[in-house]
Amino acid sequence: LMMGIESNLRPTLHFLRDQLGLSDAQLSKVVAAYPPMLWLSTANNLQPTLDYLRQRLGLDDNKQLQRMVVKCPSMCGLSVSNGLEPKIRWLESIVAGDGDGDGDSGDNGGDATQRGNELDSTEFIGDQDGPSADDSAAASDTSSSTIISSTTNTTNANSIRPTSKKVQQILHMNPSLLACNIGSNLQPKAEYLTARMNLTPEQLSNIVSRRPAALTCSIEANIEPTLDWLASTFQLDTRESLARMVCRLPTLLGLSIPDNLQPTFDFYVRCFGNDSAKAIAFVTANPVVLALSLERRLRPRL
Repeated sequence: LMMGIESNLRPTLHFLRDQLGLSDAQLSKVVAAYPPMLWLSTANNLQPTLDYLRQRLGLDDNKQLQRMVVKCPSMCGLSVSNGLEPKIRWLESIVAGDGDGDGDSGDNGGDATQRGNELDSTEFIGDQDGPSADDSAAASDTSSSTIISSTTNTTNANSIRPTSKKVQQILHMNPSLLACNIGSNLQPKAEYLTARMNLTPEQLSNIVSRRPAALTCSIEANIEPTLDWLASTFQLDTRESLARMVCRLPTLLGLSIPDNLQPTFDFYVRCFGNDSAKAIAFVTANPVVLALSLERRLRPRL
């Protein structure tokens, strides 16, 4: 309420519309999802951040940056040096296959708020981690007025190198990862997946590259129950056998057990004359069949 309409709010709205080509509906969605956007300085915060993202993520098409901001507006409130860059470097280390991203990044990113549907035929789990105590807002690495100082987000354009194509693709589709805290959110998920399935760095890279939204799922509410269900249902008695199944279809980590996995498996059991052993063998050999929609793909073709 203390911000001037003509001196602060209106120029910011015009900037976002001009820079990103946002429609009125998109602009309304962005501001509703992240109100602090309105009092970020266009010169000291928004412009340097958008320029950084364009160069670091190879965003030649302005539509790509527009989609990212609409999906995760809070990333605009993160400092480049302490918020965005550490997360991109962490993803680079994971996707490169060295598997030991440093959780001590010093970032204060907020919680992820969006997920993409990889298959239009399935309902993905809605439960995600809430903000941790040090993840209270995506702008928490700003000053007390949530305005990032000009020195924080001033970058040398010549020193910014584009990240790898894999990381670019991950963040184009899942910008919410940039609003996750490394130490309390991203790193624990990577460590849990690695330990639970005895993943090699290459296998972890494969899962993160193909199902990056797994890093925004809750371990207790989503990842652990799903892995338990897969291991129990398909008699995967070793960590390696569980890893092979998940690596073949990382999307499994984003499917709901009661809404997707269990009903779909039950369907195949019935298809095999209630012979569970045959259904298990069929699905284990073809995990992708678990991601097919019962209503749109399977039942209509009976």
